[in-house]
Amino acid sequence: MSTYKPYVKRHIQTFAFKGRKRRGLLWTKSVYKEWFEFALLSNTYPADFGQLNSFKNFEEWWKHQSYGFELFCEPPEGDQVIEMTGTHVSLNKELLTLAIDLDCHPEKLISRIRNIIGRKQKNMTFEVKSNARYQPSRPKKHIKIKTIERYRHAYTLQKKGLKRYEIGEELQRLKFYDQEPYLREISRDIQNAKKILKNVEKGIFP
Repeated sequence: MSTYKPYVKRHIQTFAFKGRKRRGLLWTKSVYKEWFEFALLSNTYPADFGQLNSFKNFEEWWKHQSYGFELFCEPPEGDQVIEMTGTHVSLNKELLTLAIDLDCHPEKLISRIRNIIGRKQKNMTFEVKSNARYQPSRPKKHIKIKTIERYRHAYTLQKKGLKRYEIGEELQRLKFYDQEPYLREISRDIQNAKKILKNVEKGIFP
């Protein structure tokens, strides 16, 4: 008889902190780190984020039981398959109830069940959507973290009083540019950083 393994295909990466349920993130952790860094720069952000200046760094904030991960994680996933007994089971979902002959070979049962589900789910799409309290405004494939980090550095250097050509030299030294950037590129980076800061004030990123 074949050995059947549990379903392991994952659409999101899941994490577990001590004393908390395992939950997932749809975007990479680096996206949330940049959100945190921009919020620090803005100093205006949703109250749900807590007092960011009171934390030593992103990691301390990220692991806090009320902030960080808790703001961006998906709710715990419920059971997709439930053994029905005499007890009434109620879910806020469309359910399909099957009667299964347990005297039948598992491979035959699974084949029949797969066919039934295939017919019922015909033309359905299964796009993974976020239900997190706060979520980035773009799909992860459209968020270029290195570019957003460059915007932040350009803005920070300007706040320190550096001129545009000096900012360009520093960004090149930090490997954000392969060659010395044009002054208009530096201006564009700074303007993009300001747009992100405005969004962060409203709980939006980037």
